Amino acid sequence: MYIHQRILDSAWYPYGVFKNCFNLVCKVEAKENVKLIEKWGYNYGKSVLERIYKAPLQKRDLNAAIKSYNNLFSLWFNFGNQEGEIISENEVHIVIEDFDKDFRLFYYIASGWMKGFFEFYLGTKVSTAFLQKSWENSERTIVKISWND
Repeated sequence: MYIHQRILDSAWYPYGVFKNCFNLVCKVEAKENVKLIEKWGYNYGKSVLERIYKAPLQKRDLNAAIKSYNNLFSLWFNFGNQEGEIISENEVHIVIEDFDKDFRLFYYIASGWMKGFFEFYLGTKVSTAFLQKSWENSERTIVKISWND
């Protein structure tokens, strides 16, 4: 059975409630299958931009893509820091610091979200890979986003 209404009477949930609900959904519905969780993120990231822009963007501006992605992250979380770095014309790194280091499944949905977001924004297929993982004792998480054109 799915929840079809708010759990608490507020627009924002306390972080502990959010994390516990998120992990429970990932455990029950996805059996903690990170490929499926990444796919959820991919579908959501792409659908957000499709609703906003209705059509693929004409301009491929990496700085604008990173800024837009970082703005969305800051709308959802009032802690943690996320920065994007352009490595080349075909590679970007998203660095997440000062966020819950042990929230492993969240990072997988986030990497899928990044993939869907950047594919739609750039109009090309992208791949993602973790370069550093905070849940494996790194100080931060780094997601590499790359594509061939």
